[in-house]
Amino acid sequence: LAAPVRAQAEDRWLHIHVDEGPEGDRVSVNVPLSMVEQILPAIHVENFQGGRIRIDEAELTEVDVRAIWQAVRGAKDGEFVTVRSRNDGDVSVSKRGGMLLVSVDEKGEGADKVRVRVPIAVMDALFSPGGGEIDVAAAMKALSADGEGDLVTVETRDEKVRIWVDRNAGGTE
Repeated sequence: LAAPVRAQAEDRWLHIHVDEGPEGDRVSVNVPLSMVEQILPAIHVENFQGGRIRIDEAELTEVDVRAIWQAVRGAKDGEFVTVRSRNDGDVSVSKRGGMLLVSVDEKGEGADKVRVRVPIAVMDALFSPGGGEIDVAAAMKALSADGEGDLVTVETRDEKVRIWVDRNAGGTE
């Protein structure tokens, strides 16, 4: 039998809050990362086995995602992609302070805003197995060691999504 999961005071917690607006649902998930690390290897469905996602090699023949990641990882901090569209919106991809950052700001009424902030160590862990696998369990372990803060925020006219890590078990914002 596996040892029971014990959320300790120093544990970091993964929080996922989804608010679908006044007419929709509200979902809050607050779990210690140590628990997530133990659960992921126990899931065995289709292309997700033992904490790893198996990607069909045929889908990756035209783009070597790992080679691209190594190039980004080795580059100096900076803004790598910037798109300023008069009609559609703005997009930027950058690397700064040990983080990969993606920002999308749509234009127009009810425009969506998306922010993604991923620690470099988490990206390294995701790509660690090589081949056609992505290691989600290793990424969670890296995330628990890497600090706190927002990972993903999405704001649309009707919905708000926030995913973050901190030491607060209650997941208050």
